[in-house]
Amino acid sequence: SKRCMDLEFRGVSMRYRPRLPLVLRDVNLTIPGGTKVGICGRSGCGKSSLIVALFRMAPLARGAIYFGGEHCGSGTRKIDSSKLPLATLRRTVGSKILCAILCSSTNIFD
Repeated sequence: SKRCMDLEFRGVSMRYRPRLPLVLRDVNLTIPGGTKVGICGRSGCGKSSLIVALFRMAPLARGAIYFGGEHCGSGTRKIDSSKLPLATLRRTVGSKILCAILCSSTNIFD
């Protein structure tokens, strides 16, 4: 059987460098294990920043990201992603990032 783990962002805030403004502010999100999710939105809304936070490419200012939970047969046990070795985290988490293709409105409807 496939292994699945819930993914939970709990109160996650992140900035790219000290003293810069937060790019994620108090994000709370739970994705049940085995679920496919698409994230869409306008430029600058934080889509890529969620991935940066998930893969620990920038430190969190506040909050935590957890794996585990009720959907994966581990009861309520959750693993704080900051406690995982970076190589393990990046190897384990599957991600497909889609790049937006910009089109002019006339091309879309032609």
